[in-house]
Amino acid sequence: TRIMGHVDMSMPGVVLSRRRAFGYADNHLRGTGTITIPPNPYTHEAENAGGDGFDIRWAVDQDGNYVDLDEIHFIRVHTGILADAGWLGEISTEITGAVVTGPNPDITGVLDLVVMKDLPVTITTSELQLEALSFHRGRVQWDRQISWSTDLEGSSIDADGILHLTQSGEITITAWWTDNPDIAATMTTLVNLEDDPTGIPDFPGKELSIFPNPATGYFRITGAPGGQAEIVDLYGRRVMVIPVIEQRNRVETTGLYPGIYFVRISNGLQQKTLRLIIH
Repeated sequence: TRIMGHVDMSMPGVVLSRRRAFGYADNHLRGTGTITIPPNPYTHEAENAGGDGFDIRWAVDQDGNYVDLDEIHFIRVHTGILADAGWLGEISTEITGAVVTGPNPDITGVLDLVVMKDLPVTITTSELQLEALSFHRGRVQWDRQISWSTDLEGSSIDADGILHLTQSGEITITAWWTDNPDIAATMTTLVNLEDDPTGIPDFPGKELSIFPNPATGYFRITGAPGGQAEIVDLYGRRVMVIPVIEQRNRVETTGLYPGIYFVRISNGLQQKTLRLIIH
């Protein structure tokens, strides 16, 4: 609930949990080095024993303000995200072991990083608002200016961080500290401007609808001629795949966060996309 999860289930039978920049999300690789030297939580490499490193400077009070602690009396470990990994279940805490070590001033490493907001699995709009933040030891650095670049021909990013697209293809976007290009973050995704997530190529002679909408706890799809449906969030992430059975299927929404989603219904020949609001 503290870290935005990003589970990619776009490939059949494969579940990918996108690695988070920092914070315990239980999705960093394990290493082969000594377990008495922690990994750097601000890099993507599986250093030393690997896994998700911790930094005491992440501590906040009950109001969310940063605090400086001299010591820790106990640690309760749980994942900072709540995400559904499909047939693998929800992402949960896994611990191989624990070891007590003392401070070691000889260990140094990168303490700064840029974190980009997740990109959709496929970008289907000609404009997209990009977001990024700078951090030092896990604390936001609001005074750091961020610059952007993109490698897809015909694309550009304006001063407000809005990505402008004119053609489809693979795109790599980079954000970096304006005064230190070595502190950077990069993401790659696909652009398909021919796939409109709100388009409605309709089923002939069928009147599809979702009821109730807004939905609280569940909804039903009526008028669907078989096939399947998938629920996609505003980031383009597929969060659920369901069989469509006309008039009878009840879809539980208790595992989804409140917000706006798209329900894509397809039978292999025709398709339609409906907007769904979950309370």
